[in-house]
Amino acid sequence: MLAGSLPLAACAGSQSALDTHAYQSEAILQIFLAFLAVSAVVWLAVVTVLVVALLRQKRAPGQPLDLHQPFEDRAGRIVLGLGVATTVFVLALSIISYAGQRTVFAKGANPLTLKIIGHQWWWEVRYEADSPHLSFVTANEIRVPVGRSVNVELESADVIHSFWVPSLTGKMDLVTGQQNAMGLTWRAS
Repeated sequence: MLAGSLPLAACAGSQSALDTHAYQSEAILQIFLAFLAVSAVVWLAVVTVLVVALLRQKRAPGQPLDLHQPFEDRAGRIVLGLGVATTVFVLALSIISYAGQRTVFAKGANPLTLKIIGHQWWWEVRYEADSPHLSFVTANEIRVPVGRSVNVELESADVIHSFWVPSLTGKMDLVTGQQNAMGLTWRAS
């Protein structure tokens, strides 16, 4: 158990998606944990049913087409119950995902605008402002103020790129000729 949990030690630090620093990444983490919990419950249920089926004693052989009414009734109730449970789980996960997306795609008031252009071997970061003397360009790193909404406009100059800052927000692909946008708000720790 200890050796199996050792890789979890790598799930911390500034590059971990589990170490959130923005409101958007916190919402993404909550969605991930909800889906993980439901997936774990379903997996455990399937494995439990499999183990019970393997350990259960076999019935005396009869005619293959004989109907056993009590068994058929019980199987019908189980299939109906599992169908209802599946519907409830899918609806619940859809609601959780929708609520999380509202946070992820929310626009803040008076956002700082960053235009990030992916080049073949580097990232061009343009800090855009209303006044030209406040605008400037950097390469390969971003700096954002704590608590202020940031609007990130993304585009590619040449090839397909994936922009992802794990502790801030989700991943967005950049395709040449297509403009994407995402927002983030660095929260005070």
